[in-house]
Amino acid sequence: MTPEEGPRVVVGVDPSEHATTALDWAADEAVLRGWPLRIVHARGAGASRLAEISTHHAWEDAERAARTLLEGAERRAREGHGVLVVTTSLLDDAPLPGLIGAVDPADLLVLGAQRAHARFAPPLGRVVQRVLHQAECPVALVPQA
Repeated sequence: MTPEEGPRVVVGVDPSEHATTALDWAADEAVLRGWPLRIVHARGAGASRLAEISTHHAWEDAERAARTLLEGAERRAREGHGVLVVTTSLLDDAPLPGLIGAVDPADLLVLGAQRAHARFAPPLGRVVQRVLHQAECPVALVPQA
C-alpha cells in the first residue's frame, strides 16, 4: 500500500498561531503512527473567481502568500521528523468543504482550536463545529498552547 492509498494525518493550516500548534501536533502524530502527513490550506471558495476579476498583480500576491504558507508549514513539519512523508495541497475551496473533501474515512483530520477569550464565548469556531459534525473520519482538535 502506498502513502496515497493508506491512512494519513491531514492538517488544515492558515496563518494563525493555533494552526501552527496543530501542525506541530499533527507531524508528531504522523511519525508515531507511521503515516504520511498531508498539509492543506483552503484559500476560499471564491479563489477561482478572484483570478477572473482581480488584477493579475493581486492574484499573484494572493497565490504567492498561499504557497509561502504551505512551504513554511512543510518545512516546519519536516524539522526533526526525518522519516516523515509530507505532501501539501492548496485548495480552491472554502474551509469547510475543502477540509471535508480532503480526507478519507481512514484518515485523521487535525485542526487547531482557538481558546475562547470571553467567559461566555463559544468554545469552538463555526467551521470547527461543522467539521466535527460532517467529517467521516476521526478529528483531533489541538488547543492553542
